[in-house]
Amino acid sequence: MNTKEVYAEKLRDPRWQRKRLEVMQRDNFTCRSCGDSNTELQIHHQKYSNTGNPWDVPNDQLIVLCKNCHGITEYFKKRVLELILIEKKGDFFRCYYVEEGKIWCAVMENNNGLTNHIISLSKEAAEAICQSIDQLVIGKIS
Repeated sequence: MNTKEVYAEKLRDPRWQRKRLEVMQRDNFTCRSCGDSNTELQIHHQKYSNTGNPWDVPNDQLIVLCKNCHGITEYFKKRVLELILIEKKGDFFRCYYVEEGKIWCAVMENNNGLTNHIISLSKEAAEAICQSIDQLVIGKIS
């Protein structure tokens, strides 16, 4: 079996299924990023365990994300960019992230991985976003 197959098998383990349900219940079966509860929900690992077992991760390192927000989060993580906020606007997602000390905004559609528009924000706009982010209850998405 390859690595993906082994990990997929671990996700069927009852220990993971119990932990997954605990996290889903804690987050009220709602995406912690955009608030969606109708789209397929997934568990995002903010950190992974050294054991390689998904159930060994502390619950505070696991959050519920909808399939779209999870895909966007992984898209930015693979590019080693600090994702700080996802806003859902209809079928579009505005993703604010930090690169080279600047805050950028990417507009993505339907989690297809295609970036339709990227802008660098003015200092004033970036500061306003940072203030809003500091007031968010859900905290930083990793």
